[in-house]
Amino acid sequence: MNPEQRIDQAFRQLDFSIKFVSYVERRKVELSELDTTAEVHISGENVRVEGKTFRDYDDLSTAAQKNFLITMGMTASALEAAYASANIPADPRRLEPDADLRSLVWMVCCAFRQDAMSPKWEIRSRFARTYALRLENVPEEIDLRTKDKSDFRIDDLGGVKGYIAIKNAVKKELSK
Repeated sequence: MNPEQRIDQAFRQLDFSIKFVSYVERRKVELSELDTTAEVHISGENVRVEGKTFRDYDDLSTAAQKNFLITMGMTASALEAAYASANIPADPRRLEPDADLRSLVWMVCCAFRQDAMSPKWEIRSRFARTYALRLENVPEEIDLRTKDKSDFRIDDLGGVKGYIAIKNAVKKELSK
């Protein structure tokens, strides 16, 4: 899979996780049907998962929300891998919008490295600054100077719409 395909697949997974959260919140998932013993063939082996994992919809909702976060981390890794394969390093000393985009992707990826279910910003000294991306749906400035060790929030990037704009900008930059 080439880097663009990896990004596209990762963001399809993000779409799926958002849709799953929506279905769970609207109780469109029948808990008694979902939470049964399942057997599937994965990676050359038969895998059996026992039922009765979720006590109630609150448990299922928590799992759906955590799945969204894990998938966010996967999308950040896909964006980071695409930059790495293009030999474009994160360099916080460069202050152009493309360099800000690259460094911000690195920062998002780092937020998910230690704990994908409870991501925290990991802002090291030279990355602790304000980033200006000039993208639709993304805040005019993203200030990471005081974010170190604080919870990662998608709202810091303009929400899911802002994050999609970041993905599109990365793909555009890499296609040059």
